[in-house]
Amino acid sequence: MDEITAFLQAKAGPSFQPDDPEWAGLIDSAEVRTYKKNAIILKRGKRSEEVLLTAAGIVASEFSVEDKTVIGRFFLPGTLCTNFDSLLTQVPSRFQIISITPCTVISIPAVEFLRHYYRSNGPGVLFRKMILEIMAEDIWLTDMKLLYSKEEMVHQLREHYPDIIRLVPYKYIAMYLGITAEAYSRILKKSRYKT
Repeated sequence: MDEITAFLQAKAGPSFQPDDPEWAGLIDSAEVRTYKKNAIILKRGKRSEEVLLTAAGIVASEFSVEDKTVIGRFFLPGTLCTNFDSLLTQVPSRFQIISITPCTVISIPAVEFLRHYYRSNGPGVLFRKMILEIMAEDIWLTDMKLLYSKEEMVHQLREHYPDIIRLVPYKYIAMYLGITAEAYSRILKKSRYKT
């Protein structure tokens, strides 16, 4: 079973039927790509022409605000990772997608993704479910950034995203938190949540 089929089987479960024409068409249009750590997957200022599914590794959205670089969010295996604003409106992306660790992504052309999203039963149901999951997680992450102290945010990351804490270098977690790597290290040293 190839990587695309294995990924779709794991995400869709019993509804995945590789012989079904909708699923077969999606598999045929998809492409597997691997990236080294710190690779730029989608450049800022470029229109998004594909939808990415994170199959392995961790990727992130990276913004530049004045002279500061900020991580908007991390994408773990099994998640959609795309600038949907750029995809739908066809405007250049305001952020870039980078690989935080070595990673594997499945690329689906935007046209194919949208066709399945709007019109198909098998892949469309999966994609609609994944979009709802992204929306729910975005709301939770926004609330966390607005309402929690930096120490509480670190605790929440440890509790809900242990792979991020374990695998992502300090500097990227600090960029996500909006602090320096040194400040993040100090939080870890004084935190009662230390490992």
